[in-house]
Amino acid sequence: MVDGDIASGRVHAPVTGQAKNVFQHRWDNYKRVCLFTNISTTTTGIVDLFYAEKFRLATKITPKAGSTTLIAIFHMLNERTNEHVFNKSRMQMHEYSKNAIIKKKFKLDELGDIVFLLPTRNPYSRLYSAFVDKVYLADDVELAEAVTKHAGNHRNIPQWWKSNVSFQNFLDYTLDDSLTKHVQIDHYGKIFTPKYCLLDNPVLIIKQESFSVDIEYALKKVNVKNKILDVIRDVLTSSRAATTVSGVVKTELQKLKFYFRTRKVFKAVERRLDALQFIFKRLWSSFQIQGIINAHSVFPDTKFSSQRSVDAVDDILDIFLSEIKEHPLTSSERTEQRDKAMLDAYRRIDPRTIKKIQIKHINDFLAFEYDPALQL
Repeated sequence: MVDGDIASGRVHAPVTGQAKNVFQHRWDNYKRVCLFTNISTTTTGIVDLFYAEKFRLATKITPKAGSTTLIAIFHMLNERTNEHVFNKSRMQMHEYSKNAIIKKKFKLDELGDIVFLLPTRNPYSRLYSAFVDKVYLADDVELAEAVTKHAGNHRNIPQWWKSNVSFQNFLDYTLDDSLTKHVQIDHYGKIFTPKYCLLDNPVLIIKQESFSVDIEYALKKVNVKNKILDVIRDVLTSSRAATTVSGVVKTELQKLKFYFRTRKVFKAVERRLDALQFIFKRLWSSFQIQGIINAHSVFPDTKFSSQRSVDAVDDILDIFLSEIKEHPLTSSERTEQRDKAMLDAYRRIDPRTIKKIQIKHINDFLAFEYDPALQL
């Protein structure tokens, strides 16, 4: 496997001299999987891509595979904004993604010399990330409620901020092919797409597990340099944790404020304070799962209990950022903590469910060279 032990999240980032061969190998492997894929004659070759015309660079946006960062990068490349774009909430960033200025429809056979990025991620970590982000953090109420109903609790759906939907419940929902609709399926569905088999030009497959290295190689390939490259490199490396925390916290508070305004259950002040403290705890736990906050750091009840307003964004954010600064994790510690959290979660999953994941996402495992065997 070119990128090392991908299943655990550990990778060996390619050095500059090897990078071209690594990307060529990834694309060659993708094309080999295409040989065993039934590509219908009706398969359309038209795609919606983010595009930076000045650099002849385009990308597919794959949710839960660096999508927020890529949206920000393409805004910078199109000179639509400055480095402060990386401090926006994820909600604001994805609103930007609707901006037609940086999106363009392409016929795949007309891409020519445009460098095309195809982001991907290990199906196991992507599924777990989608659960933590969208359900555990209650980032998507519709999805949390759909999973709850699917689990057989449709007569007693708890208040969304106290939902106890499990990872097993979430996986059962995503793997149920009898459903006519899956809420937010683009965040956990298959990534491998037969239409890209129609491409003749090599594609740069960007892996979440080596995202910083892969993106820097792609940017240098299209001659992005000087301040733009420096800003993006900094966001991808030294300030990545702070950028992630800032975007997530701002998004959760924005959504909570919306629910306070639109849901009758939040008319009572006590309910609002209860929900606010619950979200603080879930955010803290989610950052530990992601390897951003030390797993041994105890939730600071006293600091958060004094925060009684959803509008005190800077004060709330400062508590999280101060913890990261005071108890920093090394790169290897972050990786080890993330690996442990994910594998612990999968150890509680029914083995038959693991098998279903392997079957449903087989093309992703094969096309992007991820090991379908979980080392539990």
